[in-house]
Amino acid sequence: MPPGLRLVTLQRTSRKPADLRPSPLSHKRRIRNALNHKVVDTVVIANWLANQALEAFVQVQAAVTPAPSAI
Repeated sequence: MPPGLRLVTLQRTSRKPADLRPSPLSHKRRIRNALNHKVVDTVVIANWLANQALEAFVQVQAAVTPAPSAI
């Protein structure tokens, strides 16, 4: 797994009195923030996979490229 990837878990919060419950707007904001984190994690994974593919390509190129002949 790529370094720096967060494992996000949803936790149940304790029951709160009605006046302390979040408003629908803050609930929407929380959902939007969670989706933004998922986008960031997806970009991190995609970047890591691209780096792995690039490393593999460089290794294959080094293996198939003939060594320069000594004169």
